Amino acid sequence: MAVTKATMRERVLKHLTVTGIGESASAEDAVTVDAAIDAANEELVTRNVSTWATSAIPDDVADAFKRFVASKVRAEFGKGDGTTEGMVALADLYALTARLDTSDEPVKAVYY
Repeated sequence: MAVTKATMRERVLKHLTVTGIGESASAEDAVTVDAAIDAANEELVTRNVSTWATSAIPDDVADAFKRFVASKVRAEFGKGDGTTEGMVALADLYALTARLDTSDEPVKAVYY
């Protein structure tokens, strides 16, 4: 299953305690977070981390992606600096998306 952009927006806003349980985002907050989701995903595509669309974020990376996006908008919501949170989330995303050779070809060992 995958997480939609709207669900990710809700998770980011709850993570930042901008909205509570059962509360909806204001239109302005929704636009801010949606733009951050798009920008964060584009950054991850550039870094060769993301291969997903923002309309279908894989469950296994959703929490780390949420924290990464939250780090990008934290200051805009008056929630402090998100540098450390962003760096940890990015490291988690790298670890979660590390690709092993899946070509089914034999791997040749190099001996020194």
